[in-house]
Amino acid sequence: MKKYLSRIICVLLVIALAIGGLWYVNGVLIMKRSDGILTMQDFYAQPDGTVDVLLVGNSHSGINIDTATLWDSRGIAAYDLWGGVQPLWNSYHYIVEALKYQTPKLIVLEVMASTSDYEYSEEQNQIKNTAGMRLSKNKLEAVRASAPEDRQLNLLLGFPLYHGRFDELTMEDFQHFPWSNGLENFKGSVLRYGTGSYEFESAEGISDTAPVMDKELEYLNRIIGLCREKNVPLMLLKTPSLEREQTQPILNTVAGIAEDNGLAFVNMNLMDDELGITADDWSLDRHMNASGARKVSAWLADYLQSEYDIPDRRYGLYAYDSKLMRSCLTAGQTCLFTDSGDMLFTYENQFKTEADVSKFLKQLHAQVLEKMLEGEMDDHLGYEKNSIAGNNTGNSRNGSYPKKIHTGHGESVISIPRDRNGQFEPIAVPKHESRGFL
Repeated sequence: MKKYLSRIICVLLVIALAIGGLWYVNGVLIMKRSDGILTMQDFYAQPDGTVDVLLVGNSHSGINIDTATLWDSRGIAAYDLWGGVQPLWNSYHYIVEALKYQTPKLIVLEVMASTSDYEYSEEQNQIKNTAGMRLSKNKLEAVRASAPEDRQLNLLLGFPLYHGRFDELTMEDFQHFPWSNGLENFKGSVLRYGTGSYEFESAEGISDTAPVMDKELEYLNRIIGLCREKNVPLMLLKTPSLEREQTQPILNTVAGIAEDNGLAFVNMNLMDDELGITADDWSLDRHMNASGARKVSAWLADYLQSEYDIPDRRYGLYAYDSKLMRSCLTAGQTCLFTDSGDMLFTYENQFKTEADVSKFLKQLHAQVLEKMLEGEMDDHLGYEKNSIAGNNTGNSRNGSYPKKIHTGHGESVISIPRDRNGQFEPIAVPKHESRGFL
């Protein structure tokens, strides 16, 4: 009897180790994207009871709203749980997932997705909006809503879609596990820098209505019903966008839905003067840049505390440093989207001597060169890192190799990316040279 019991225990241990190993490998290989996957993974790291305002939506939420400004301005403890090109069915399942772990006092739904007209988003966006979720019934339902039947199993498992990333792994790929330090500092928002100076359309005077696509409408109503069932106040929001004439009739319909359900709807496309939005508040990728996002967030912070029971948490048990919210896209690393002012402010208390300043500048120089090299590799291959657009193209990333470079602040070792075909010729740090052009 003992012999059989020992065998059973051994089999169970082998199964447990195999499952644990697969879980760890999947966690390493999953793409570390800040536009959907990391936002969900790092949400799980938030301490209990520390999300008073849950922001949900697509990039018009994640880029156009700055959670650090909400904190600095009014002490609002917010988390932006968004995904790139996120349809409302994924927003619904994100909210279901979030309510398992936090009890927000308000949910703010950015409604740009209501103007979409597709049954399924593109494959890469399906991954962004489901891969970061823990395996559960809710994730299964999210996958079913997100993809046609022949793709659902791969999307649920994830591993078949990104198992070929072994050659692209970096230290960041090992820093997003339950035991990783610093993940709670990231609050979801990603700021953009630079100025696109676009002309934005006016939505003033457009009173026509247009229907919300059936599937988006279904999930908008499901979100409203879920919040009512869970007794969580819901607010609908449209952050400023460039394209307005086509979308305003649909947003007028959303305004009617909000009114019918007793919900507040703030359409910032009608508030340029009140927000102080100008052509200089747009980034190169047609979202708001940091300046615009901070204007939006400062106004939003005032509105939320005037209209809802949102406390000021700056001096409570969970008091966060907003500089870390802006900079910590990955555990312990500086965000490369951060502008020089924020980055220097983040490190200023560490500067005790001239050597400290020199060390920081040397690290910053190396980070900028590595970011430039990654951009060069994207251009060389024709697709971004982790993008499924690179499948079966005949060439791909093949890891990196260390190279010692000389700077005005001393020697540094940086990682030079390489491609499988050996055709990559970097410009930022040319081959056989030890100095970059910076």
